[in-house]
Order: sequence, then structure tokens, then C-alpha cells
Amino acid sequence: MDVQERVKVGATNFVQGVADHKRRFAFVVLIDVSGSTSRLPDPDIHRINNAVNELIKLLKDPPKDSTVYANRDAIDLSIIAYNEQVMDILDWTEVKDLPDHVEEMRGKGGTHMGDALEYAVDKCIRINEGYASRSITNGMPHIIHLTDGIPTDLLPIDGPAWNAIRAKLSRFDGRTKDLKRANILHFCAPKAYSVKAENGKSGAELLALLTGKNTVLAIGKDMPPFEQLAQFVTVFMDSLIAGGNDDVPESVEDAKRQLPFDETESDPDDELEVG
Repeated sequence: MDVQERVKVGATNFVQGVADHKRRFAFVVLIDVSGSTSRLPDPDIHRINNAVNELIKLLKDPPKDSTVYANRDAIDLSIIAYNEQVMDILDWTEVKDLPDHVEEMRGKGGTHMGDALEYAVDKCIRINEGYASRSITNGMPHIIHLTDGIPTDLLPIDGPAWNAIRAKLSRFDGRTKDLKRANILHFCAPKAYSVKAENGKSGAELLALLTGKNTVLAIGKDMPPFEQLAQFVTVFMDSLIAGGNDDVPESVEDAKRQLPFDETESDPDDELEVG
């Protein structure tokens, strides 16, 4: 079935048959597949599909001396795609049991990023509750969000939709650490900086307003280009788990040290202006 037409509701709280004695780590990969990802002359959707399937390959068969390899039965992965709908591409799965690949995604439709972020947040909350119900210890869940667009369903800023999702995401951005339930990182393609909303702000700037400037990374500038995206995410996860699962900035820097890359030339439009 075409993944664009498949909308799965009520995902499970936790992976069945987990190894209860091990500390578990949950990661959600959230992917923008709106129409802008297929926009010519340089569509991102082919890079996105390649990166997702390369990530699956690397997580399923990681280097034997890696932390990911040692925790293959304790890392739970979920993959979600969105445009005007939110679609479960892969429900919670231990990385050792990942499929060889997922269906090819096609870019079309609007960018209902608010709905997608809320869904991803709720999945993290549910898996936390599932762990707790079985007295399973776990690290902080993480949402890794890949986008090139503007959250059209959240505008205008300070409108009801914006304020509702910002309140929910406040538990993810570190400002309310005592209530924090997960971490989030936004990996933004160049279009997320160059395309502006009616208020003059780019998608990346709007995300920085939602969850903090330090949660937004420019692909090819603050992190490696698309061609190394899967490697970067894998090394980031490995460093994060090895370091105790909570120091996101240090794990990002560690991944950058392990995967050196040539930064793209800085463009004034790429600079985040928050406020």
C-alpha cells in the first residue's frame, strides 16, 4: 500500500517481548514528505529515501565494537512521515529486528508539521508509560526531525495552534527540565532557511522559536550533508547512549568530530534570527 495513503492510529505503547533487564532507548525519526521535498530542480525526496534506508542498514548491522551493537536489543525505533497526514512508516521496533528497507516515500501535499510534532510527542509519552508499566528503566526518548518546510498548520505565531504545540513542546526544549520527557533535534535542509512564511521568518527560524535555537541544525552547515546523514544519526545515537543518553549538544559535537565535512558557504539567509 502507498505509504501516503496509510494512516495508522493508536500505536503500541512499547515493544513486545523486550529484554526487561536492560535499560532501553527510544528514538523517533520524523520525516517531512510534503510537496516542497519534490520541488524541482533539486528535489530532496530522493536523498531522504536514501538516507532513511541507509540509516536502517547501519542500525541493523552496526560495527561490532559500537555501543549501538551492544544495545541492539534495547534500542526502539519508530519512523513517522508527514505531509497533510501523519503516517507511521515503522512502528516501534528493536533495531536488531528492523526490516531491510521501508517503502519509498513520495513528496506531496502541505506541511502539517504541528500535527506531526504532536503525534511524535505523544508516541514518546506512550512508550515512556509502557516502560514504566513494566518497571523497565529507560533513557530520555529523542525525536530526530528532518524537514525543509514551514509549519503551515501552526501559523500565525501566538495563535491558538502555535501556543498549544509550543506548550506541549516546552517539555522537550530544556526550559522546563523538571518536567522534561524527551529531546528533539530538527535537521533542516537548505529550503528550510531560504523559503519564508508570510511573517518573513523561515521554517528553521520558526522551529527555533518553538524549541530553542540549539535544537535546529542546518544540513551541510551545522552537520554533514545529506550523503552522510544516516552516518551522522548513527554516530550521534551511539555517542548519546554511551554517554548516558542526555547530553545532546556533546553528542552532536562528537558526531561532527567523527564525521568531518566541508561546510557549505554561509549565506545571510541561513542565519537564525529568533525573537
